Amino acid sequence: MTSDELEKEIVDAFQGVPYPGDDHLVSHACWECEELAGQLKGTPWQEWASRPPEDLYMRGGGICLLRADAFKYYLPAYLIASFGDQENYIQNQLIGILTNPRSNASAGVTESELAEREAWFRKRMEGFAPAQALIIKKYLRFILLEDITGLANPEFVKTALRDFEALYPAGKESAV
Repeated sequence: MTSDELEKEIVDAFQGVPYPGDDHLVSHACWECEELAGQLKGTPWQEWASRPPEDLYMRGGGICLLRADAFKYYLPAYLIASFGDQENYIQNQLIGILTNPRSNASAGVTESELAEREAWFRKRMEGFAPAQALIIKKYLRFILLEDITGLANPEFVKTALRDFEALYPAGKESAV
């Protein structure tokens, strides 16, 4: 499979995801969230996907600031943009977001902090349509098998894939 073929599948899987609304893009009202919301307001994910990856570099961390519905809406733009990302910044952001916080918890993180992070993770991961869950798994397998230059650590990709498959087992992509 090529990145162009996978991109077409991503577009097909996410085509019908509704825009969450201008007032439902970011999780809270800090300056970073307000700036990100201002940049995304009214902009279809397809437009972001067609921009150079550098446009998303500045917003790569922004995917963490999105509310769950906005995350699901803009995720395909980040998936697609990552194919042209020579620095793999976007891919590494996506891998981190698709990994359960319990799988990479740092020393010193309290159980309550970990529980809060896991709730954030689960809220973003729940509710993908079967075709969307399948394409996310395909994306993770693709970047792992393609041995993309500069990928921080293939083990991180394997962990993200394992965690996502735990939520959406093969053949049961609508489990969550």
